[in-house]
Amino acid sequence: MVAHSDEVQAQAPYNDTALQRQRITHFLRDRGERGALGSEIQQACTVPCVTKRISELKAEGLQITKALEYVGSPHGRNQLARYFLLDRDPRQGSLGF
Repeated sequence: MVAHSDEVQAQAPYNDTALQRQRITHFLRDRGERGALGSEIQQACTVPCVTKRISELKAEGLQITKALEYVGSPHGRNQLARYFLLDRDPRQGSLGF
C-alpha cells in the first residue's frame, strides 16, 4: 500500500524556520573552525534560504561571520560564502573557545 502525500506530511515534522535556525546553529557549532559553505548548510540542514536564516540568527544575537571564497569554473570565477559561528557552546560555561 502506498501512503498518500497527506499521510506522509502528517508523519514528518514541519520544517519551520525555528527548526531550520536550530539545525544551522548546531551544524555550525559542530563544524567549529572549519565553518561551512552555504551549500553545505542548505543540504545538511534542509534550509531553502541559508542567507535569510543566517540573518535571523544574527538578529537573535548569534555571532556568525562570513568569509568569501573564490573558485574557478569553466564560466569564470564563482564566489562562495563560508559561515563560522563565533559563539561558544553554552554547555562549556566559562571555558575558552
